[in-house]
Amino acid sequence: MSITLILSAIGTFIVTNIDDIFVLMVFFVQIEKARYTQVVLGQYFGFGLLVVLSLLGALGFTFLPPEWTGFLGLIPIFLGFRMLIKKEGDDEAQEALEKLGDLTGRTSNNHLFTPLTGKVAAITFANGGDNLGIYIPYFTAQANQSLLLISIVFLLMVAVWCMFAFRIANFPAILRVLNKYGSIVVPIVFIALGISIILHGDSIEYLVRLFGKC
Repeated sequence: MSITLILSAIGTFIVTNIDDIFVLMVFFVQIEKARYTQVVLGQYFGFGLLVVLSLLGALGFTFLPPEWTGFLGLIPIFLGFRMLIKKEGDDEAQEALEKLGDLTGRTSNNHLFTPLTGKVAAITFANGGDNLGIYIPYFTAQANQSLLLISIVFLLMVAVWCMFAFRIANFPAILRVLNKYGSIVVPIVFIALGISIILHGDSIEYLVRLFGKC
């Protein structure tokens, strides 16, 4: 039974987090090795919050109505447009890197909790907002003693996902493309991600119904 549950948890994680691979890959390419820990930590914060909210939802507590999850897409859209608008000068790739939330962390004495950590966490949470609609019923269908095992599997898979994204990002061909066109690719990825989150959520239909009643 435990093996079946573990395989089920792994499958659920993979299906709901495939798009995170590319987002993580972009982050890993854009920063120096010394900052990789901040990306991993941000991923854990963002995904950990999703797991906690899903567990609470399975227990009957609801903090984020399903029709509002699509609005989380505004976070990566804002970050993407902010990078495009504030990009100036001849060295566009370097400028985009700096505008990705001061990834160098110069303003912080803490080498783990930097603006990069917060931005990765925010994008991870926004990208996984619609996953709540899958995780909550999935957790609800499980026995209480199974929830801990599923949560552990999910958190272990975050590490696997980060390692997988890092390996892909270091393929020479991908590395060359993202290093050369990173100033354009990164904001476009964030904007496209945000639009995808909005379109896959129920937010637009909710707004149409809301204004239709006015």
